[in-house]
Amino acid sequence: YNTTIAIGTATDNNYNFTPLNSSTFEVGLKSLIITATDASKFCGQTIVFTGQEFTQEGLVGGDAISSATITSDGTVASAGTSDSPYAINISNAVGPGLSNYNITYVPGELTVNVVLLDVTSAQTPRSINELVTITIGVTDGSTNLSDVLVTLNVGAVSYTETSENGIATFDLGKLAADLYAVTAQAGGCTESEEVFLPVYDPAGGFVTGGGWIDSPPLAMTGDKANVVGKANFGFNAKYKTGKNNTNEVDGNTNFQFKAGDLHFSSATHDDMQLVISGAKATYTGTGTVNGAGDHKFRVIAIDGDLSGGGGVDKFRIMIWENNSSSTLLYDNKRGVSESGDDATEIGGGSIVIHKPTGKGNKRIVTDLVSVPWNTPTEVIEKKIASMSAGWFDGKGIKLTINSESYNPLAAGFYELKVNVQENEWFALDEPITVNVLVADKPLATDIILSNSILLRNIIAGTVIGDLSTIDPADDQHTYTIAEQSDFELVGKSIVWKGDAIPSNSILRVFSTDRAGQTIERSIELTREPRFGDFTMFPNPAESAVTIEVELEQSMNVGIRIYDAVGRLVFEDERVQNGISKHQITIDHLSPGLYTVQLKTGKLIMNKRLIKK
Repeated sequence: YNTTIAIGTATDNNYNFTPLNSSTFEVGLKSLIITATDASKFCGQTIVFTGQEFTQEGLVGGDAISSATITSDGTVASAGTSDSPYAINISNAVGPGLSNYNITYVPGELTVNVVLLDVTSAQTPRSINELVTITIGVTDGSTNLSDVLVTLNVGAVSYTETSENGIATFDLGKLAADLYAVTAQAGGCTESEEVFLPVYDPAGGFVTGGGWIDSPPLAMTGDKANVVGKANFGFNAKYKTGKNNTNEVDGNTNFQFKAGDLHFSSATHDDMQLVISGAKATYTGTGTVNGAGDHKFRVIAIDGDLSGGGGVDKFRIMIWENNSSSTLLYDNKRGVSESGDDATEIGGGSIVIHKPTGKGNKRIVTDLVSVPWNTPTEVIEKKIASMSAGWFDGKGIKLTINSESYNPLAAGFYELKVNVQENEWFALDEPITVNVLVADKPLATDIILSNSILLRNIIAGTVIGDLSTIDPADDQHTYTIAEQSDFELVGKSIVWKGDAIPSNSILRVFSTDRAGQTIERSIELTREPRFGDFTMFPNPAESAVTIEVELEQSMNVGIRIYDAVGRLVFEDERVQNGISKHQITIDHLSPGLYTVQLKTGKLIMNKRLIKK
């Protein structure tokens, strides 16, 4: 701005004053820098600026800044870490004397930090009869955080609460029986892992099933990722009865995928984890794979006959690696959420969810009966009779067992129906289903031919030997041989039909058991050796002797010559085959009687040699 300075009057006797004209001076605005203060917060927290979050450089005298307008896109709870840091914008400063300044505004930075959410408590099974409260831990890894907006997703429903001293508490009330997928999210940036909340009804019924599925590609991993084929399953799961153990799950689960060399057998079922919701049942536990390890598992079974079941029974089993909670060894619906209804349609058998009935008639769930291949029907019926001792409160109820579907020679699952005969105590609400698992027949281990020597005087039609199979589970086998001009198969006998007798011959033999499994072996037959027969000439000999032996196969040949008192005077050993000739110089030996020893394999032959 402009200011005019005028000259006044002045007198002094000692000086002469020369007056000047008045002048105008320009006074400029002073520079003032106002900087927004940097800030930070955690995901899910909200920041409100008061207008005082700044620093200044340049104020003088009594001038002051009362407040400023401060804003940032990162102040809201939904601000994420991906766009962090956010600009803190500052403007419109107000205060006395600020009109004397040229103001420069400098933005600050708002950093959004990650929050860690602990959803462990959401995995605890709850009953349909209890009020469900879930607490979510909210920290930065070491410090409990407050004022973090947390969203809890339970199935398709979401709840929102704010943390206090590191805890966000959600009161959900009573929930219907189901397996709920649960995640938690802080603001718009931090999301927890997905866990599963089982809400169970201890009086909600039980589930049984048995049959097979076509195991799809990628059910396994690694070099077995593309292995497919038939997989047998059988299971039952129910809550125990009694005053103190109604939360305990009893049952048995068995899964056999032969092509993948996987046989799972349950050892325990987790308490409060059997959840039956409409047409779907799910439960968890631990078990062994091929008889070893500690493998977690989950079964998802859908009864197609119930409302919502879709008309087709479906089965899914998830088996984790040994001592793992994250790496799946097998899953016939790999990649699908554990809480989903997607499962594989069964190729045979059935899955039944048994709903509870009122008082009156009795309904019974049985354990899975696992038996070796070729177990007689009578043994199965005895097992069922033994099991029934605990079904009817000690009453001697006679049973009628329908085992027509059972085939001991075909591995797989069978449903046997059991009814009670007329009695004064009990009537069944429905026939008792007993699932029977017939294990896969173990493969035979070897094929044996009773004789593998071809006699030198053998003629066509001569039986060389009989075939037999080493098999721990079956004594009945059929045999075939690969086409061979010198041999034929008559029943289980190998018969000679050739002319010239070879020194050795390979015969490919196949043995098939009653389960249709075939093994193959190559059997070597060798021509009868000439035991004790080798040629030595001339004899008597003067300067050299030739030893000749016919060998049926490659072997170690040793020659030793001893004098009359047993001293070794010559030795040679090497691998030979066919007609083996040895010329030995003996002109250095004294005239007399010597012993020539020839060793072929384990056979030792001796002859006398006269040295002239």
